[in-house]
Amino acid sequence: MARKLRIEFEGGFYHVITRGNQRQKVFREEKDFLKYLEFLSDYKDRYGFWVYAYVLMGTHVHLLIETINRNGTGSFVEDSSGSTSVSPCISTGNMVP
Repeated sequence: MARKLRIEFEGGFYHVITRGNQRQKVFREEKDFLKYLEFLSDYKDRYGFWVYAYVLMGTHVHLLIETINRNGTGSFVEDSSGSTSVSPCISTGNMVP
C-alpha cells in the first residue's frame, strides 16, 4: 500500500527522518557530520525552511523544520536524501548532494 500524500502548507512544522539504506551507517567520521550540516544549510536556503532542531545519529537523521514555502518539504526530502534514504559514506563523496 502506498504512503498517503504529505499535506504541506506554508508555516507547517515537520519532523523529518531519513536513514541509511538497510540501516547502514551514514556517518562514520566527524567530518561526515559536518559535511551533512553544510548540505543542510544549502538546502535550507534553496527550499525555504527553518531548522529548529536536528539530531545526527550514526544511521539516521531527525530534523524539526518549519516551511517557508509550500511544497518545499517534499522537494527537500527527495533531493537531500536520494529519494527515501540517506546515502552512506559521506566522507568518500558518495552522498547524494
